[in-house]
Amino acid sequence: MSVNECSYLVSMDSITPEIRHSLNVIFKENPQPMWIFAVDSLKFVAVNKSAIQHYGYSREEFLNMTIRDIRPKEDLEKFEMVLNSLSGPATTKRTFRHIRKGEAIIYVDVISFPVPYRGEQARLVMINDVTESTLLLERFDLISKATHDAVWDWNLENNELWWNQSFLVSFGYKKEDLEQDIQSWTNRIHPEDRDQVVSSIKDAINSKQKNWTKEYRFLKADGTYANVIDRGYTLFKDEKATRMVGSMMDATLQIQLENARAQSESILQTISSASPTALWMSDVNGNLVYINEKWLDWSDASLADNQMNGWLKIVHPDDLKAVSDSYRESIAARTPYEVDYRIVLKDGAVRWVLAAGYPR
Repeated sequence: MSVNECSYLVSMDSITPEIRHSLNVIFKENPQPMWIFAVDSLKFVAVNKSAIQHYGYSREEFLNMTIRDIRPKEDLEKFEMVLNSLSGPATTKRTFRHIRKGEAIIYVDVISFPVPYRGEQARLVMINDVTESTLLLERFDLISKATHDAVWDWNLENNELWWNQSFLVSFGYKKEDLEQDIQSWTNRIHPEDRDQVVSSIKDAINSKQKNWTKEYRFLKADGTYANVIDRGYTLFKDEKATRMVGSMMDATLQIQLENARAQSESILQTISSASPTALWMSDVNGNLVYINEKWLDWSDASLADNQMNGWLKIVHPDDLKAVSDSYRESIAARTPYEVDYRIVLKDGAVRWVLAAGYPR
């Protein structure tokens, strides 16, 4: 049987025709791409059906090519470096890029075995396409390098924990300073936060929650603590949690700003409430969104009653049109508002006021 008729494997005196036939069938029908190439010429001398289907080349095209022809030009230098080992007896496993027909590049793990083939030295090659997993790893690596967040990857099966470069930069550590397991994280959680944080992540994993978030204090290399927001995503295999990946953000400045803002708003609220002057604030459409206690005392009405144009109810009827027109014009033009007019207090007393507003 010729090569083109799919009689692929060896003619060895030590095996029977029956065994040789079985080996041929195993090679031909194997679902994993396989081929045999001559070591001296690097030419394909046999390929199985799966290789033809996976790579898109016909059998004739394969047999007119060498194993150099399925590699990108930029990878040939690397490939030439391994050629010297091809004539040896060792079984090798390497990762390469191959070109499918149509110039699509795939990533493959290659295992090759030395075999005699029709009187010449050859190698039997088995191919495992790892394109999807390789690209996922590359994307993860690129994302971890691009982000300023500390990215981590926790192997739940062996407790190993990996940190990206941004973690080292943000928190001031060197790689050799860190333990290789989960203690590189737990040992640096503030003692007052540690039990609660560790319990929360264990509860999330044990209850099969995919998402976990926690705020806590984390030790930096300089001995200070950062306020961090930590988020994790759990990966499951056969309903068992096997891995957790996430990102930790140093939110110290953000939290300080939020606290300062809340404090400023509290102080402003206190000052405005105690002010003897009526203070108010409107939205971009001129609707009142805040009025202090003084104005509410004058009008004997709630904020809701004063919203929209309700505040005009205490303006003296003779001044109402001028006040309303001036206010609307200022809102429309986004210009300062200033007008004096009379108001009628809840006890009926009439008072003159000077009102001034400024766009923000």
